[in-house]
Amino acid sequence: MQKEAEEKGEQLDPKIYRGATGYHQYIKKTEAQLSNNKFTGTQGPIRATSHIAISNRFDYQPDVCKDYKETGYCAFGDSCIFLHDRGDYKSGWEIERDWNKEQEEKRKRRERGEASEDEDNKYVIESSDEEELPFACFICREPFTNPVVTNCGHYFCEKCALEQYRKTSKCFVCGKDTNGCFNRATEIINRIEKMRNDESPKSEESDSNSEGGNGTD
Repeated sequence: MQKEAEEKGEQLDPKIYRGATGYHQYIKKTEAQLSNNKFTGTQGPIRATSHIAISNRFDYQPDVCKDYKETGYCAFGDSCIFLHDRGDYKSGWEIERDWNKEQEEKRKRRERGEASEDEDNKYVIESSDEEELPFACFICREPFTNPVVTNCGHYFCEKCALEQYRKTSKCFVCGKDTNGCFNRATEIINRIEKMRNDESPKSEESDSNSEGGNGTD
């Protein structure tokens, strides 16, 4: 249509669609340049090179101020509409490294007998009521004599604990390794002293009552 109009010397209306081949060429190219562009691939969108690795960054945090995150400074200050945050996330290999390290520490604590088998209860606050304390040694089944406590929380008489340690270093109750560590059981000692103090005034009162009864006779 355009060629026919040019041959006739007429000028088409600019609003008339002339087709893909009827676009106005603002850059004059020779036929050699056009054929060269088609051969090299520069005709139209330029294709990416295959021998150069180009790194692309996908912005998954469009709401974070990039200047403040990278440099700690933003020219807009408090009036910036983006979030001022310099926090970062761990990579996958860092998360896996920390997980393996934590599991290795748990395994070592279990071998030493410092942690219970159920790790879910490590944040549970246990009450220290006297009702939960044992009233007799687990080995001799007699009232405590110089009570001691292991790292796993079991109470024994000092003599019984040492005799058991000569046989094996494991706890008599749970079987965990005590490492020869027996601490003074202050809670049980305080309870025994409290019971003795409570019994002493009762015995004095009973003695006074018996003496008074003898005097009346």
